[in-house]
Amino acid sequence: VFVGTICFFYCLFAPLDRINLSSFDKILFLFIFFCFISTTHSDYRFHSIIVYVSFLIMICFRVSLWQDLFCSENLIVNFLRFFSCFCLIVSLLGLYEYSNFAVFGKSKEMLIPYLLPLNKSFRIAGIYGQSNLFALLLLSGVFVYLYLHLHDKSFATHHFRLFRYLPFFCIGLSFFLTGSRAGLLALLLTSLCLFWFFVRKRYLDDKPALRRDFLFLFVVLLLAYVIAIGLNSQFALHMTRSMVETGVSAEARFLFWAAALLIFVDHPWLGVGLDNFKFYLPKYANQAHELLGFVQYEAMGYARWVHNELLQLLC
Repeated sequence: VFVGTICFFYCLFAPLDRINLSSFDKILFLFIFFCFISTTHSDYRFHSIIVYVSFLIMICFRVSLWQDLFCSENLIVNFLRFFSCFCLIVSLLGLYEYSNFAVFGKSKEMLIPYLLPLNKSFRIAGIYGQSNLFALLLLSGVFVYLYLHLHDKSFATHHFRLFRYLPFFCIGLSFFLTGSRAGLLALLLTSLCLFWFFVRKRYLDDKPALRRDFLFLFVVLLLAYVIAIGLNSQFALHMTRSMVETGVSAEARFLFWAAALLIFVDHPWLGVGLDNFKFYLPKYANQAHELLGFVQYEAMGYARWVHNELLQLLC
């Protein structure tokens, strides 16, 4: 928040010739302006304003990051090195959470005070206490390590060469143990894009050694996936249904999606405000249940978001 606030004032007071906005940046600011209009018409303005300010700070941070003031190559590389170390530490915390659950089951208090929340299922929730958010952080760490392995000279050491891949393996294993389907889909799509450039020889085309390393890194990632599947299969044999529960059921998701569409139909232009779906779900849940017809009444529940980003934005 502190760094984002600095970036906000930089964007606000910097000379116009110092700020180069891309077409993507202009679309982002247009989106923020539209969200502001939606926020002013919301029934829960205070909550929407907090979310709106968070979005504004993040976008200002994104714009400032690529300006001359912040665009030092050494600064970016050092940040990536720091981030890779951070991801390795939190992945080890995630593996500790998984092993603790495998041995002792559900915890009744925080595993590590103020650092690692209590674990409720075999899915790693990490420092956020939420599997999908933690998977997003680890996925960023996977690709940062991939970049550093291939392009940072500090990784190009021949001492303990095989151990170079151990941090990458740990982050990958912790990522797959989150059981995040959205994270897995994001990994698949991003990897397909990378392989498309790789096969078309538009990436690492004149560096055969790095091309071999690139393929080996994905072999390590595949090994982490196989081990994660094996661990979950082994532990699932000794767990109750509540322990292996992977989150919101498919029926409940259909209910949330239908409720979001009904909210959008009633508020097609301005919506109900940023992150206000959770306030309107109880009002539309019964109507969505009747509309679908196939959702069991017992599957109806409550969620703070739609479990679909597009529908979340629509409503």
